[in-house]
Amino acid sequence: MSFRTSLISFGVMMAIGVSGYALSVNGWYPVAVVNWHVISQYTLEQNLSTAYVYYHNALALSGGDPATLDTPAAAANLRRAVLDDAISEELIRDELAREMSAGDLQTVAEKKVDQVLQDQSQVSEGVEKLYGLTLDQFKARVLLPQAYQEVLSGRMLLQGQDFNTWLAQARKSAGVIILTPGFSWDGSGVTAK
Repeated sequence: MSFRTSLISFGVMMAIGVSGYALSVNGWYPVAVVNWHVISQYTLEQNLSTAYVYYHNALALSGGDPATLDTPAAAANLRRAVLDDAISEELIRDELAREMSAGDLQTVAEKKVDQVLQDQSQVSEGVEKLYGLTLDQFKARVLLPQAYQEVLSGRMLLQGQDFNTWLAQARKSAGVIILTPGFSWDGSGVTAK
């Protein structure tokens, strides 16, 4: 091997190493794989943060003690629930991708979201107070996954199928690999080890 080839190989390996380090520091590594679709740590942390802020504010508004969310057991349970929801969302998107084109799905989902957000000024203020998110973040993290679920359940209803039965069956037959420590997949949901 010549010096030039060695130098190029070294440069490529360094670039791969630095890129891998940068990706892992920023959370762009898998925590779960669902039917060969990756759920990243970054996505999980965003959803976890949204859920934590929501429950914290909901408890504060209802007179509960938000400090109960800070116990290790509550934090682990919230993380488990958010990961479980992310798996369900992935299964729903996967099923919709088989039934609809990406453009059609996006159009239908956006129409559903726009129906919810008819008066954006009041919604925006409420979303910021309750979820701690901007309106665009709220659309992406909360409303679009909910719209996808409504689209799929509506299509199934027209075909005479039950969405909840389908979801339970899809979860049982899904190929799920949990890569985050402390959790495992029992065939129907995420459980704590």
